[in-house]
Amino acid sequence: MAKGTFDYLVFNAQKKVTRALSKQLEDVSRGMRKGARRAISRTLTTAQKETSKVVREELVLKAGDVKERIDKEILDSFEGRLVVRDRRIELAKFGRPAMVKGRGARKGGVTVKVYRKKGRMFIPEAFIAKGTRSGRFHVLKREGRDRFPIYIKYGPSLATVANKHLAKIVAKTEPVFAKNLEREINFYLSKL
Repeated sequence: MAKGTFDYLVFNAQKKVTRALSKQLEDVSRGMRKGARRAISRTLTTAQKETSKVVREELVLKAGDVKERIDKEILDSFEGRLVVRDRRIELAKFGRPAMVKGRGARKGGVTVKVYRKKGRMFIPEAFIAKGTRSGRFHVLKREGRDRFPIYIKYGPSLATVANKHLAKIVAKTEPVFAKNLEREINFYLSKL
């Protein structure tokens, strides 16, 4: 009986040690998942800033207009992605649209500085007007000879510009991810 009781106590001790070890391993696993998630989030923030910077090197836009179209998505503990929404930006947000009066056979239009390394872009028969609902200025153009319909003119796609410079963005953010992940692992291991 004593032997059975002793075995029972040893078995319980082993069970307790096993539970404690599995709990510690689970905590380590959970901590590593959290650390990986934080490292991915920080790296995506860096990639978001780098993408905004690269796009603004090519296009004449404000940082806020570009940043609001770049989203971070953390899919699970070990995967995340950066999404550049393909919604185009109005030409009125690009470098100072200006009216051009027409002379002779040439009708007027609007010029806009879209690309940093190119001259102003001329949009014939376009005009600048304040929106009735939004209160913002828009570069507009009539479709056909009638008064309506009127369409807002948009600039190039941010996703296309970002994809052109994808290798440059990846080259700058890969070392950042390794550094962030190492920092998070060291932080968690120091807490154990």
